Amino acid sequence: MISFGFTLILCIFSLRLSAAANVYYVDKDSVHKGNYSWKMRLLMDGDLSDDDLKKLNVEIESLDRSVLRMKIVNAESRRWEVPVFNLNSRRSYRRELMSSMKVEYWENPFEFRLTDASTNQEIVSTYNSNPLRFLDKYLEISLRFKTHHIFGIGERVSSSFTLCSQSAFCSYVLWGIERLAPVDDGNIGCGGIYGQQPFYMLYYPDTKKFSAVFMLNSNDQDMTIKKAEKEAIVTHRTIGGIFDLYFFYPGTAEQVLKKYHDLVGKPYLPPFWALGYHHSRRWWHNLTTVRTLVNRFDHEGVPLDGVWAEYDYMEDFKEFTVDGKRYEGLGEYVKELHRRRIHWVPIIGPAISADPKNKYYSLESSN
Repeated sequence: MISFGFTLILCIFSLRLSAAANVYYVDKDSVHKGNYSWKMRLLMDGDLSDDDLKKLNVEIESLDRSVLRMKIVNAESRRWEVPVFNLNSRRSYRRELMSSMKVEYWENPFEFRLTDASTNQEIVSTYNSNPLRFLDKYLEISLRFKTHHIFGIGERVSSSFTLCSQSAFCSYVLWGIERLAPVDDGNIGCGGIYGQQPFYMLYYPDTKKFSAVFMLNSNDQDMTIKKAEKEAIVTHRTIGGIFDLYFFYPGTAEQVLKKYHDLVGKPYLPPFWALGYHHSRRWWHNLTTVRTLVNRFDHEGVPLDGVWAEYDYMEDFKEFTVDGKRYEGLGEYVKELHRRRIHWVPIIGPAISADPKNKYYSLESSN
């Protein structure tokens, strides 16, 4: 075992005897040590398929004492990355010379392990799990944890606070399809969810510490949990992008969550009126329906702070439009609502119609 540096305690194992064929291995000449990071190149030993990417770049970076980032990308061409974190991920952290995590890796096949720098307790490892896969349209990495206590990956409803509490194998889909809080105990085929949150926390009863993992990838993905005695293997699979993994350790649940929000941003403080009474639904076919509803709130003495309008007010469901027939006079009615101290909140979706006949769309336009 060889150790280097202060920020990352990096230990290298040259060969694992049970290494399988057709895996990635470390190009020894590519390993570069920086002040706060290590960089290396992985090469393919054999061909798993025609689509396997043959060269990968790995960067292991200490963002501060308790946050470590591991990024695995295609070495020969750039792939899609979530852009905002590339700009802001370093601004919220103060780098320190010592890390609470020790990083170890095997050269052939490439595997890594994070341990507690003071106790040597294993935090996460890829050792003896599924091999790393990096194809053009399929990426897979498996992480092994010495605990069954896993929480997170909202937005979903389950029968237990912990994930995969009812069986030894569970599969969770992480893909936003505007499906409200499905009941999901990890049964295969449950489908997508409303919002994609590839973040989960782990609890270690022996030390009463928490850790967390954030998989920064905006593509369609799923996560499986396979439990064995006193450990669980979490496998991340996605159809595009890169592996951009953030590891948070150690601390209480609150401390780990604060570090996570330092990275992704803190929730916005809503305006006072947004904490009031609101009403929203589909199928308000015309403005008369809305008027009748709002007047009934007033007649029944029920407070109303906001009216949330779904797509019904639009012309043929086109963004930034108002149906001039069914919602004629909407502008004046909104002014009336404001005089009554009621807010009008129209839904605006991210999808713009690609029909060149629409006045607000032009395929050739750059505006």
